[in-house]
Amino acid sequence: MGLMMNEYEDKYLKPDKRFTRVSHSYLKLPMSCQAKVLFLLLLQFYQFNKDGVHPSQSYLAKNMGLKTRKSVNKYAKELQDLGLLEWEQTKKQSGTANHYYLDTENKVRLRRLRKSVAKTLKKKATLVSLELVKKEMA
Repeated sequence: MGLMMNEYEDKYLKPDKRFTRVSHSYLKLPMSCQAKVLFLLLLQFYQFNKDGVHPSQSYLAKNMGLKTRKSVNKYAKELQDLGLLEWEQTKKQSGTANHYYLDTENKVRLRRLRKSVAKTLKKKATLVSLELVKKEMA
């Protein structure tokens, strides 16, 4: 029993390889445990790639103990609502990939892009509505 505990302590309490450093205040953030785990998983990748990380949703779901990939979106949205995460989908030969961003520069860039697209779509919807009204009046 004592040997097993020492192995545990060495492996998990005193890591010398591949560990993620997080502020204590992170634990107090108002989010679900699953969202915290997702953030930690993304943070692991972020340490080695500051330009956006792109683990598959299957990988994230499996490591979060979730049954479906779609559940990952729920917790990503929770992080997005807190301003901790932004992501975008890109097309690949094998389908699409999500690129997750934790840095301020990319988060601001994506928020501006979304606002711009929403504004454009709203203008198009207004024009279509006006055209329909004109047709009805004719």
